Amino acid sequence: MNNVLCLTEDNFNIGQLFLNHVYMITKYLAEYYILDSINCNKIDGEIFRVGNIMPRVSDCKFQYNIRDNAFLSRLQTIISLKAIPESYENLFFDLSPVDLCAKAIMKILCLNKKQTIYHIYNNNKATVKELLQLVGIEPEIVSNQEMIKLTKNLDNPLSVHVLNDLRRRNFIETPTENNITISILNSNDFYWNELDKKYVDSLIDLLKL
Repeated sequence: MNNVLCLTEDNFNIGQLFLNHVYMITKYLAEYYILDSINCNKIDGEIFRVGNIMPRVSDCKFQYNIRDNAFLSRLQTIISLKAIPESYENLFFDLSPVDLCAKAIMKILCLNKKQTIYHIYNNNKATVKELLQLVGIEPEIVSNQEMIKLTKNLDNPLSVHVLNDLRRRNFIETPTENNITISILNSNDFYWNELDKKYVDSLIDLLKL
């Protein structure tokens, strides 16, 4: 990946830049202690790194506190403004239905396996612009500063996630791959759903609740 750090199922410490991101630090430390226990033969375990968990693909049921979901809050802000900040333009997101996440984990747990770490997320990724284009919305790409101004004018508490992203200039998301996990799942007849208009429409309907 052009010498870009990439977290795969076969590595743990690649020099990730956590800075003061408490959530990422706690996940890293949890994995450290689990791997240490596995290596010392204290436990027999696996690590499942899950992606962007989204509503069930079967019926779009989701968490009760849907407004607390950071991704959907960001999506709502973008739809309200019909604008995407330039820093989001080339970012790819996974939408991993919670029911498929559960099936993937159960599928792996039932296997005789040598792998310890798995990346459980939909490999059919898309940009926010591509998601919105699926449902006929053509958002405008604006500068980060312009997006901050537009978002503030919304005066919506749910927009805080977008504002935090745009202000947190030093935070770098660690790229990941899940080729090993996908190969294992595909060889055992599990495949992630393709992103389509029906599913994205269901997500947008949830935002109206």
